[in-house]
Amino acid sequence: MPFVSLCKICYNFFDHDRRAPKILECLHTFCEECLHQEPPYCCPQCRESFSQRPLLKKNTLIAEMMETLQKTSLQTKTEIDRAEKLHKHLDQELTELRKTQAEIEKLLITDQIHCLKVMQKC
Repeated sequence: MPFVSLCKICYNFFDHDRRAPKILECLHTFCEECLHQEPPYCCPQCRESFSQRPLLKKNTLIAEMMETLQKTSLQTKTEIDRAEKLHKHLDQELTELRKTQAEIEKLLITDQIHCLKVMQKC
């Protein structure tokens, strides 16, 4: 979808302001800023000419796709943030478990040494 959300003149992303996607009569879409041109009026892509300044209608399909993409991006960012927090928490838990395991191994070795000493005395 990134190729749809770029103006083919300036290669900037469309937005809801100066770079709103505007559709020409020939059905090509560019950002509003790039379409402010002086006569003669023509499509920058197919070169179709217009006798008068074309009425620049909003390309609602691209605008809706941009809206969906933005929402999806926000959801993805939220999910990534949540996953990073979970990863950090699990990493801390793993560190604690390793410390506990080391302490248990140390106690087991101490107990084994104590048992060997007791057995040697017998």
